[in-house]
Amino acid sequence: MTQNKINKLELTWIGKHDDSQSIEPRLLLEIPEYGFGEVQTGTMPNGKPWPGNMLIHGDNLLALRALEQDFFGQVKCVYIDPPYNIGAAVEEYDDNIENSLWLNLMFARLHIIYRLLSDDGLLAVQIDDTNFARLYLVLSEIFGERNVKSICVKMSEATGVKMASVNKAGSIAKIKEFIILAKKDGIKNLNLERIPKDSWDNEYKTYISGISDEDLEAVKAILADDSRTAEDIEFVFEYEYRGYGGVGYECNRRMEVCPCQQDCSSCHAYRGCKGFGYSKEKFV
Repeated sequence: MTQNKINKLELTWIGKHDDSQSIEPRLLLEIPEYGFGEVQTGTMPNGKPWPGNMLIHGDNLLALRALEQDFFGQVKCVYIDPPYNIGAAVEEYDDNIENSLWLNLMFARLHIIYRLLSDDGLLAVQIDDTNFARLYLVLSEIFGERNVKSICVKMSEATGVKMASVNKAGSIAKIKEFIILAKKDGIKNLNLERIPKDSWDNEYKTYISGISDEDLEAVKAILADDSRTAEDIEFVFEYEYRGYGGVGYECNRRMEVCPCQQDCSSCHAYRGCKGFGYSKEKFV
């Protein structure tokens, strides 16, 4: 990490600002025999003709540079899944290069993508934790720290046969990846699709509020005890129906009004109650 001339922290590495990263504009050549379907043409906001959807074959840095001439500031969304540089066996590209070389490759491409994006355009980059930190710093330098956010994506469970070697070595399983989001003017105005659950999640069905530290420890002890009794379990669940200071609640044990001022010692639900009533429904 170094500090640049305008007092912003940035990641530095060998060759970061080499002139070799400058690429002259290139031309895209159409190959008609590879095209199919009806081309949907039109006019882009910058007044230039929209050539239709394109599938570009070639080096992605040269392709991005070729797009700049017509698509500068016009792209609404970019998703990239770059090499993670983790030494994986991949025939199409080298996935085990020195970190500074990997950063040079990413730095040049991300700068062009920044120029291609419209003012409200969004960039999404998928990466794992090997180079997440480096990539996040690079994107923060290009887009601004406040304009970068990340999403953690669960990829697998930390169980099963494939996790046997990890568990045997006492290591930490890799069960997640990241999607880093970047926009020129902050991560906002996103249309998030909320997917409803098909069924209730039993892992998060109990909510306890207003419990003392002493009683909380008692509940934890019961939940951790494999020899717990049915009475113990009922005691834990009764915290769901706990009333609050002086508010009338219907006691689910005695089925009568409990204004939280009576002697509740005769009620089985008194354990841990400390004078509060119990109820599944608020008494009005």
